[in-house]
Amino acid sequence: FAPFVDTARLLYGGPWVAERYQAIRAFVDAQPEALFPVTREITLGGAKPLAADAFAAWLPRAKAFLEQDLKGLEDALDAAGAPWTPGRLPSWHKD
Repeated sequence: FAPFVDTARLLYGGPWVAERYQAIRAFVDAQPEALFPVTREITLGGAKPLAADAFAAWLPRAKAFLEQDLKGLEDALDAAGAPWTPGRLPSWHKD
């Protein structure tokens, strides 16, 4: 249940509120009193976070999803290869 609580915190009090604020920014900046007080408080909180805060919140979740997607991939592959072997430069490489 903890991941859901953490995500809810980001959606209602963290940097992800910035997306909602941006969507109605002109309206809420011009007529903040038109919003329900709780909605206004949450939405205006989106004006404060930095883009770096949003990425800091997103990256661990993206990593977790990627790890889940790749789970077991190593068992599905017999070998992984590259266009050249370690220690040997590819033919197109010029020193």
